[in-house]
Amino acid sequence: VFSGKLITDAITGSTPSGALTPSIKSQTLTSPSGVSGATGTGGGGSLKIRPLEGIVDRRVGINASWERIYERTYRTNLGLVFSNEDDYQSYGGSATVSHDLNQRLTTLEAGIAYSYDFVGSVVGVHKELGNLTEDVPGDYNDGEKEIIDWGLSVTQILTRRSVVKAGFSSGSLQGYLSDPYKVVTLVDQIDRNKFSYFHEKRPTSRSRSSINVDFNQTREDNDVVNVYYRYYWDSWGISSHTVDARFRHELGNTRYLQPHLRIYRQSAADFFTPYLDEARGEDPEGDTPPTYASADNRLDTMTSYTLGVKYGLSGSLGKFFGRFEIMRQIGSKGVYRNLTAQILQFVWTLDFKK
Repeated sequence: VFSGKLITDAITGSTPSGALTPSIKSQTLTSPSGVSGATGTGGGGSLKIRPLEGIVDRRVGINASWERIYERTYRTNLGLVFSNEDDYQSYGGSATVSHDLNQRLTTLEAGIAYSYDFVGSVVGVHKELGNLTEDVPGDYNDGEKEIIDWGLSVTQILTRRSVVKAGFSSGSLQGYLSDPYKVVTLVDQIDRNKFSYFHEKRPTSRSRSSINVDFNQTREDNDVVNVYYRYYWDSWGISSHTVDARFRHELGNTRYLQPHLRIYRQSAADFFTPYLDEARGEDPEGDTPPTYASADNRLDTMTSYTLGVKYGLSGSLGKFFGRFEIMRQIGSKGVYRNLTAQILQFVWTLDFKK
């Protein structure tokens, strides 16, 4: 069985840059859209780094997979993926093998995936913890990084209408793992209203692991209940719990309505800080500079809640669904610790059968 998927999407809005307040210094930060986020007169006039920077980004992705069945109980799946954004590219591949046993009531699966990614040429890569005014190139010229993940899972049919899947996955990342658009603010020791801005710096390696349990049950009226739980931890000090629940209510043979609730809770990365303080000896240009520092709110202690609904239908022209969700994120530190996002998605699937 061969399957392929073409994905195109876009994002607009704003994102915290890591700056505490607007700066009146001659420093500039390029936004993820590739447009300077600084404002001012230009040509030597005053420039401004804003705590919120605008985003305009587009992505095109291609996925392809080839599945083969051997003697009905063994399956292999080989996959390739390519993704291209305005400022980011990713090339990857994966391989999984599955085996059914216990009269096909139990399925064992093992898989591995590899990805090579790099930041594009919109902003390039600058010296980590380097002053924005110096604009020094970084060690990773194209922001290269490599990602390797592997996983094991077991799926068990419990009854005629219920099935559970448990899995363990682990992986590692190597290379440029900082965000070229994020800055960290240094507060002056004497004048607390005086700030300097530096590119953030994260470790060049990261290991991560997770365990998960996924339960599905089909009711007598063909409605489906799905409950998913995951526990995650990594070498940056982040650990998280995720609970995801969905209820698919059938509206006849061709339509359905699916409410969705997701609750997520994570701890902060070891090197997360809302700002650096010169009074604490945290000056990146001082005698004892910090090893790593990031003010990215995604690395903060946080809790997020997602509530939404999906409507789907199928017919002679394929399958279609629309999804709308609202996500509320509550952090503990930083300027923009509380965020809200609205998610709107439309998907149309066409099946070609020979």
